[in-house]
Amino acid sequence: MMMHLLASYAVEIPEDLSGKLGYGLGVAAIGLLIVFAVLAVIMLIISLFRLVFGRPRKKKLIPVSESEELIPAPAPVVAPVATTNQEELIAVLAAAVAAYEGCDVASSRYRIRSFRRIL
Repeated sequence: MMMHLLASYAVEIPEDLSGKLGYGLGVAAIGLLIVFAVLAVIMLIISLFRLVFGRPRKKKLIPVSESEELIPAPAPVVAPVATTNQEELIAVLAAAVAAYEGCDVASSRYRIRSFRRIL
């Protein structure tokens, strides 16, 4: 019974080369259509998830008049650091570490014992 059912769905594959090529291209095209259809369904499901479960976005648009132009901010000027006083340089490094941690220099748990210049 099973063999009869499978035989009823069998497709005759042509014997000549052009027939085989056409049959193969048809199978490939149907396969590609199925793959892209499934990808489109997955994309639709994901976009529905975003609409249902996503947070609403509040966009604040600020109208810009034509008289206002965007002017780039000037680049900050960095003064060269005088390295003549080593204690001053260590104090600056300790202050930078403390500022990064969010505490003052005296209560910082880090101590700078030595340093070396990278550049």
